[in-house]
Amino acid sequence: MLSPTILQCPTLNPFDWMVAYAALTLPHFCADHTVLQNPQVLSTFDAKIRQPLISGQTDVVAAYLLALLPPPPSTTSEQPWILNSKTRKPPASTLPPIDEHITQAPPSQVAKSPFHLDNIHAAVANLASLLSTADDLPKSPKGWIKVSILPTYAGKGVPGNFDTTTQEIVSNCVLTVPSRGVHKPLSENLIVALVAFDNRKQRMRFDLGHFTPGRSLASQLVIHLSSSTVPHPIGSPGLPSPSSPLALVPLLPNHALPYCT
Repeated sequence: MLSPTILQCPTLNPFDWMVAYAALTLPHFCADHTVLQNPQVLSTFDAKIRQPLISGQTDVVAAYLLALLPPPPSTTSEQPWILNSKTRKPPASTLPPIDEHITQAPPSQVAKSPFHLDNIHAAVANLASLLSTADDLPKSPKGWIKVSILPTYAGKGVPGNFDTTTQEIVSNCVLTVPSRGVHKPLSENLIVALVAFDNRKQRMRFDLGHFTPGRSLASQLVIHLSSSTVPHPIGSPGLPSPSSPLALVPLLPNHALPYCT
């Protein structure tokens, strides 16, 4: 229930989710939860619940629910709410990296793809499009994103998932790359290879770094767009603005677009 993937789902019903979450975390929660149906309460879901949970601030959400839902009456005294000890924070892999713990890696032109790519230009363009438009990914204040979450990301930053006319999510594809007609996920080695290819072409649109969450934990690869890259509007990466660096790439063929299972 705390997964950012679920919290960012466009079909998520705030009322149903809050009822389920409160039932799990508040041991005295009862069936009388009409306050959660209040339009004013529902309008605060993004700011008071969704974003704090994505950031791992479970205590903030608990305090908000405690203020919303008064303790149930008792024959002897008012019983205070008690936060269930089983409440868990979101997995560390889904939380944004911390800028102060990131070491930027020098640009490399050496890495090569671990397998054949049918259209490496399209793969690089799609990666740049995703990073420039995926504002629903957990990012650090400086825009760093953990590479480990990209293979399963199916939000609006994936080309083809977001309709710019209706401003709605229309698909839940993940970004893949075709290799001899077979769609392969964005592995860490592949992303490093795409960045190296972009560097060899002197576009230099990406920065890679290493995030070390703690002394006893292994470092994690992170990525963000370089400061010289101009983000283009959400939509097809084949239709960037004339001033965008993505305008340098050709229009993308259909087989280069994301793959839906």
